[in-house]
Amino acid sequence: MDTDQEYTKFRERLSYICTTYRDRDAITYMLDSGGKKNYSFADVERKVHSWETAFPGFGLLRGDRAAIISPASPKVIIAMLALAQAGITAVMIDAALPAEEINRLLAFSDVRAVFTVDDLFRQLSATEKQGIPVFDLDSCDENLSLFPQSGRTVRRGETEDRAADVIAVIYSSETVSTMKGIMVTYQSLVMSQKRFVDLTAIRAKMRYLLTLPLNHISGYSSTMIFLLTGCSIGMIENINSSKLQSGLLAYNPHCFGMVPKVYDIIRDKIKSAVHEKGRVVEKGFFSVLK
Repeated sequence: MDTDQEYTKFRERLSYICTTYRDRDAITYMLDSGGKKNYSFADVERKVHSWETAFPGFGLLRGDRAAIISPASPKVIIAMLALAQAGITAVMIDAALPAEEINRLLAFSDVRAVFTVDDLFRQLSATEKQGIPVFDLDSCDENLSLFPQSGRTVRRGETEDRAADVIAVIYSSETVSTMKGIMVTYQSLVMSQKRFVDLTAIRAKMRYLLTLPLNHISGYSSTMIFLLTGCSIGMIENINSSKLQSGLLAYNPHCFGMVPKVYDIIRDKIKSAVHEKGRVVEKGFFSVLK
């Protein structure tokens, strides 16, 4: 497999989408205040380019790994795309993990930078805070912003860059007790996007509501796939089950993802509501679904 070719395909696809749909919303962020913030594809492209071109100034090179530890937000997606563009592997770590587990995963992954927010920065060990650049996602906008107490640049023994192969490492315990890293390659992501479009009715200009965490393989991959298709991503600030219904009504997505447990709950509620309408309605409704 030619890793450079797959990496180039990703860059070309993202550039094509951002250019073709530059005036359309790439991300709609529904805020707790009741307002919303929109990022066009042109906004996304501009910010991604700005962050990507700044990485070498902090000592970050192609083939490095950088951790993202944060609740889901548009800036997390910008960081994911900027790292991917630069050929730097994003290490996606669950922000809800205990501090000792986060620090263990950072040390184990040998990351050269961290993207996080203030509350989580305080939980990082002194070694991580001072030894590598730690970017403050809340302060990053057009330009990258470091926490004052973080390292200024990467310390390394070698300076040559390496081929880009793995676009992300997703840490997940799934149904077992041992944390494991799932490696997502540029090749698998590009191929998945093409096959997804070939096998489904999803097309550019459709709306996808992101309900899955970005540190989960489904949340990370679906976000990338929908963006690379030209779809708009809807996000709910500090999402929880009570906000989902209002988010669905406000965003009116063509589709959204969910974990099996949530699907079962929604399915049972639908069945119960249809059952209350009477046997004729119930029979007609479920015959349509067959």
